[in-house]
Amino acid sequence: KVAGLWASNRLSRDDASLAKEVRKTLTNLGPTFVKFGQILSVREDVLGPVWSQELAKLQDSVEVFGGLEAFDMAMAAASDEEEKLIGSRLVEFGPNPVAVASIAQVHRGKWRQDENDEFLHDVAIKILRPNVVDQ
Repeated sequence: KVAGLWASNRLSRDDASLAKEVRKTLTNLGPTFVKFGQILSVREDVLGPVWSQELAKLQDSVEVFGGLEAFDMAMAAASDEEEKLIGSRLVEFGPNPVAVASIAQVHRGKWRQDENDEFLHDVAIKILRPNVVDQ
């Protein structure tokens, strides 16, 4: 729809509802398309302020994906050896992300350096969004 309007020079730089629809579509298409929208958002000279402001939401309004489900997804993707290491060293996983982006999100955690370590180290655990590797 947007390509057709653009090609025929009928794309309105002030069409807020279409800009919102495109932002949602880019989000649904996945991280690669979100990155494309983020890049476009800084080109107000090309898109106009309405489109630029709407696409800028892709910069800082990315939705959280599962809390504990994110950890479960990461563990499912881990090899048996990695899963065993993580299971023996990771003492705590914060279900609420401290940072969310188009490719991944970051959670807090507590980690033992080795099995005999009594001191717990604060760690950041970065978990890729589902299907990022596939894209």
